[in-house]
Amino acid sequence: MNRFALLVISMILVSCKSDETGTASDDSEARISGEDHAKLIHQKLELEKDLGLIIADHNSDGVAEIEATKDRLNEAYLNLRKIQGEHPLLKPLTVKLSDWNFHLRRARKDGDTESEKAASSEILKINQQLRDLCKEQPEIIEAQKQIDLINEELHHVRREVARQIPEAKHLVEALDTIDKKLIEVTK
Repeated sequence: MNRFALLVISMILVSCKSDETGTASDDSEARISGEDHAKLIHQKLELEKDLGLIIADHNSDGVAEIEATKDRLNEAYLNLRKIQGEHPLLKPLTVKLSDWNFHLRRARKDGDTESEKAASSEILKINQQLRDLCKEQPEIIEAQKQIDLINEELHHVRREVARQIPEAKHLVEALDTIDKKLIEVTK
């Protein structure tokens, strides 16, 4: 999985978690619209991408630390996939999911929209079953917690390295501002 995809997934997870834990408030200043929230997330992703390019062009000891953290993150994702793939409750569903994905690809290739809709529907159902089962499995929960911790560490390491690069300071400040706005919204 490429690193940008990992960042997007992390942002989605953070966004989903904050939706679940957010509290309702009548304070209109603290609340922003879904569209504004999406714009902030988009801005953050663009700034993170630019920041990554600047960091990559800059040779420092911090870049090695970032790469080491990314390697640990990739290992954690591989561990999670391994646990999920070997888990006795999940294995039958993953085989079933693979079969339906095959049917979906075949239906798209053949232009069979009815079969495509049926396959898509089954895939959604199986994915939901997998998500529900994953929430109940302690070893999967622990593996996901490990991923979350490493993602948080990577975030902090990248920001600290970027603070040492003069060309990146303005991006870090902008990202910090967006982060604060996003945190305020989820309170």
